[in-house]
Amino acid sequence: MDIPLPMPNLPDWRMDWTAWEAELTALFADMRRTRDVSAAVSANVLATAQATCEKLVGLSEFRSLNDRQRQIVLLSCFLHDVGKTLTTKRIKRQWISPNHDLRGAELARYLLWTDYKLAGTMDMLSFREAVSLLVQHHETPQAFQNVLKQGDAEISFVVKSLAANGILAHDFTLGLLGILGLAVANTLETEDACKRFMDAAERDGCLHQPPPFADETSRFAFLSRKSRSSDDVVADDTWGEIVMMAGLPGTGKDTWIGRNHPELPMISLDEIRKEIHVLPTEPQEPVVSLAYSRARDFLRSHTPFLWNATNITTDIRNRQLSMFMRYGASVHIVYLETSVDEQYRRNRNRVAVVPEEAVTRMRRHLVLPTIHEARLVEYIMV
Repeated sequence: MDIPLPMPNLPDWRMDWTAWEAELTALFADMRRTRDVSAAVSANVLATAQATCEKLVGLSEFRSLNDRQRQIVLLSCFLHDVGKTLTTKRIKRQWISPNHDLRGAELARYLLWTDYKLAGTMDMLSFREAVSLLVQHHETPQAFQNVLKQGDAEISFVVKSLAANGILAHDFTLGLLGILGLAVANTLETEDACKRFMDAAERDGCLHQPPPFADETSRFAFLSRKSRSSDDVVADDTWGEIVMMAGLPGTGKDTWIGRNHPELPMISLDEIRKEIHVLPTEPQEPVVSLAYSRARDFLRSHTPFLWNATNITTDIRNRQLSMFMRYGASVHIVYLETSVDEQYRRNRNRVAVVPEEAVTRMRRHLVLPTIHEARLVEYIMV
């Protein structure tokens, strides 16, 4: 990726922190003034990130990676605790950083999307989402000792479920996550846990690639813990498919629907707003309530339909998904993405333009659907 951050390389593998700070000045300042609540000694998040990167660069496992993989892991390593800049607070004389991994993943995605325009192609998406996933799961290898106590079946599920993220974000592997874990680990015990994590992934054949599945139905059954083995072949007992759209305003959802599923009845939150005269800036309870009522009518009559909304967070999607699946439907999530400039252009040309500050806010909190959420999940660049 064309990111103007010098990467350490032969002969001395030196980190050029002066150049990094010149490129990421504001982020460096935020990290420098944020207390690292997990550090053994008093430190800030920047100091911890720099020390961790220096350790990473010294690892033979890191040096043996190709250029793209090294760039992904080093960015993830520098950003692994960046979520603490948003979450660190003191409660009852105790410093905490709740959910810093999730907020850090969002921040990493937003940085790569907005500052470096990594959006609109599968190559850019895969790189960006690999970094975000590594930041989100950076503590998993260190905590693997807890999984080892739960037996072979749970070990296999954990590594295969995590490795399945590579089906959509092709650059993400457990091998890279394990190397990041070795850099982040600060005790011999946690380093050993990381090595055991990578050993378990290698035994299950998913250290460097996602596990294979018989088909989408069998994969979803395993990832949702409805089957016990990734080798199981599970029959599809659903009555039909619901298509759920996802993507920022201006990514072309209506155009894609018109070209690919004009035959399906559609529940569109935008259209309901127009119908009942509710602005996007007003309370949305009446809009959502009517949409759910119409969805239940379709579900009761076993009528496939299309749900058209932005659906940009896991919580929002889960509310719909649980209802669709409760009625015995299969779900196909279609996530659309385009370049930053094209997305803004299309949004400005919409009849109902979404304010750009609102789009920026949505992008900041966007979480792409994962392969775990539905029987079929697609990323489509438009």
